[in-house]
Amino acid sequence: MLLIYGLSRLWGVAVFSMVGRQQLWGPWGERLGYLEFISTWDSGWYWQIADRGYPVELPQDMSGTVMQNQWAFYPLFPLTSGYISRTTGLEYYAVASTVALLAGFIAAWIVYRLCIASLQALGRTDAAENTSLGCWAVAVFAFLPVAPVLQAPYAESVNLIFLAWALYLMVRARYLLLLPVAALACLSRPVGVPLGAAAGLWWFICLITDMRADARRRADGETPRSFWRIFASRAVQLVSALMVCACALIWPAIAWAVTGRVDAYTATETAWRSSHLALFEPWLKQGSIYFGVFSIPLLVLLVVVFALVLLSPRGARGTVRAADSLVRVLRGVPADLLEPAVFHVPAAAAALSPGSANGGGLGLPRVPVAAGALRRHPAAGVGGVAVALEAEPRWRRLPALNR
Repeated sequence: MLLIYGLSRLWGVAVFSMVGRQQLWGPWGERLGYLEFISTWDSGWYWQIADRGYPVELPQDMSGTVMQNQWAFYPLFPLTSGYISRTTGLEYYAVASTVALLAGFIAAWIVYRLCIASLQALGRTDAAENTSLGCWAVAVFAFLPVAPVLQAPYAESVNLIFLAWALYLMVRARYLLLLPVAALACLSRPVGVPLGAAAGLWWFICLITDMRADARRRADGETPRSFWRIFASRAVQLVSALMVCACALIWPAIAWAVTGRVDAYTATETAWRSSHLALFEPWLKQGSIYFGVFSIPLLVLLVVVFALVLLSPRGARGTVRAADSLVRVLRGVPADLLEPAVFHVPAAAAALSPGSANGGGLGLPRVPVAAGALRRHPAAGVGGVAVALEAEPRWRRLPALNR
């Protein structure tokens, strides 16, 4: 498994080195080497945090609008890298990229263990098959087109450690141990809302699974439990899920406490788009850039065509199959999935599946994720692929892939 991830890092070095050599003139120069290239863009913000910390007063322009500043970036990765750099006397970017690289290996191991634990929770006891699927799970995320950033001096690989670890603890029903891990995840990347939603959905799935099991006992003539007894048996899990949701507020609360502005974090985030937070606004804005006056008509046409496809006989059958798959599996945890740091993908690829003693498990796909899915569901995107993974049992199995 670690060999697979190591090979993916060599691929990442090749990608960054090739692109860096072709870099034309820019703010960081041209014809950049590997370390120079990966130390551009947001890496500079992380260096500022390691070197100077966070501003007590938010920088503002002449109109009083908050300008871009360090509060948009979470502290765990840059402060850790900065501490190691100061302690060892080594240059920050070399340390930060090494921390990110090593964190990626740790994250890969946890993703592997998450897959194994999920399969075991679903009652799959074939150790060789579980090992093979676990290795494929690592390969899927390690060779994503955006995966090279896991070795850049960014926070994605560190966050992935805690994100995958949190999911692992959910599978193992360690709901109290989940809390500090979730807190650390929320201090490394803005994943609190989707992670809290995943914990809440997991509690709901477990509760429904318990109720269905109790209904089967009633049908067998056994004495059923009351709803409130079933609910009480999941009380610790519910409290844990609510506290995970509260973890999303840790960093905005810290920014408020330090700067004295309740909107310090959100005002900083919106500085990159020069407007207030508004749902779907970036989509519409980018659409107007690409398609001009045709962007709105094209959006309406896309919605209408999509609705007609869903309402057609063939589309309706596909929708029923997809809905059945989602009810059984609940694929696609909404975890900040399509951000430039798409490394909440393991959380989305995981399946919240009812059926185990703890109410379910997070099972990773056992079928190809690419060409077959896209041929059958070309317009479905990430969510369609996730549904297709469960809904298309006719696909060939992946060949064995061992550690």
